[in-house]
Amino acid sequence: SLPDQALILLQDQKAAASIRVYGPGPEPKSGRLFMGATARRPLMLKWKDTLTVLDPQDKMRIGRGTILNPGFREEEALKKAVDWDFLLALSGGEATMLDALCRKKGVRGLHERDIHEFCDLSEESLLSLGEKLEEEGKVKILAFSPLFLISRPSFDYLGEKLLAYLEKFHEKHPAQRGVLLERIKKRFGVSEK
Repeated sequence: SLPDQALILLQDQKAAASIRVYGPGPEPKSGRLFMGATARRPLMLKWKDTLTVLDPQDKMRIGRGTILNPGFREEEALKKAVDWDFLLALSGGEATMLDALCRKKGVRGLHERDIHEFCDLSEESLLSLGEKLEEEGKVKILAFSPLFLISRPSFDYLGEKLLAYLEKFHEKHPAQRGVLLERIKKRFGVSEK
C-alpha cells in the first residue's frame, strides 16, 4: 500500500506531495500504477519527465514514474473520475499525446504555447507531428506560426454549429449581410482563427 504523502524527486527538484493512486488502469501491466500527485510547491514538470517517489519518513524509494499529465491542472482538479482514455493516450508516443491534447481542448483548440508548457518538443517536431495528424484526419491546422490545432471532430462539430447559427440569424435578420465576428467569438467562445 502506498502512503498518502510522499517526496518527489525530479532531477534537481524535490517536493513533498499528496498522492492519489488511481490504480493499474483498464489495461493492467505488471508493476504499473497510475497516480496523481499534488506537490506542495511548484515544480517545473514536462510530459515524459521521469521522477522518483520516496517515503517521507525513511526517505526510501517507493518507486519510479513518468509524468503523463503536467498540465490542465484546473480541469483535472475539478473531476473526481479518472479519464483513462486520456491517460493511456498520454502514455503513448508524441503523435498520440498531441492528438489527445487536441481532443481534450475541444473547440477551444490547442495553441503552440500550451503545447510548449506541456512538453519539450521543438517547433519543427510540433509542425511535423501536426501535419502528420492532419494528413491522418485527426486534427486541423488553423495556423502555422504560431501553431494552432483543433481536433477534427471538434472542428467539424464547430462548423455544424456555426452554420446552424448563421442560418437562424439570417432567418431572423434577412436584411443584414452577416454576423459580426465579435458576436460569433463571444457566442462560441472561440478564437478568431
